[in-house]
Amino acid sequence: EPMVMREHINSRYHDGTVSYDSLAKRVYFTRNNYFYGTKTPNEQGELNLGIYYADVVEGEFGQPEWGNLVPFDHNDPNTNSGHPSVSPDGKRLYFASDRAGGEGGIDIWYCDNLGNQWGVPQNMGPKVNTSGDELYPFITSNGTLYFASNGQPGLGGLDLFFSRVRASGAGNVFNLGYPMSTRFNDHGLFLLNDSSGFFVSDRPGGQG
Repeated sequence: EPMVMREHINSRYHDGTVSYDSLAKRVYFTRNNYFYGTKTPNEQGELNLGIYYADVVEGEFGQPEWGNLVPFDHNDPNTNSGHPSVSPDGKRLYFASDRAGGEGGIDIWYCDNLGNQWGVPQNMGPKVNTSGDELYPFITSNGTLYFASNGQPGLGGLDLFFSRVRASGAGNVFNLGYPMSTRFNDHGLFLLNDSSGFFVSDRPGGQG
């Protein structure tokens, strides 16, 4: 049975879309901008999404527990940032955001790990991002970026895509095609290894 992650991770608002850095023993996740009881609303009084993280530390009797919650360096109350995906080596964090400077809608961005802080957010550029929404990035150890989009050419709704990311930037984007992508919303792909994983879809046959 699923177990609720308490102790700093869950709040009274939205918490989700987790990415775990096994090297740093750190979990990144999305939540509304609510930090230890303090709300940080935007100019309209709404709580946008931000990225937060916590480390696994040694607790009482040597048992592991979650350390203090830390907000991402580039959270902004007037924009949304979420869907974090940390690279397996911990050197880069990919995320979705509607911040200024993108291609329109929600884009995929990334920041490089500078040691004690995250570098300036960089847009993945027009090969990946469109005037629509690009969401739920997932990066693999071989540099393949999977994401969902309703702006790239697809079958309808959100489709699943991938691009090879190299030092020069993102390569061509390819739709994963049927049966991964359908006319329904297909997104949130998360791979456990090279051959298996999970994704989310509202196609018929689910629980509603």
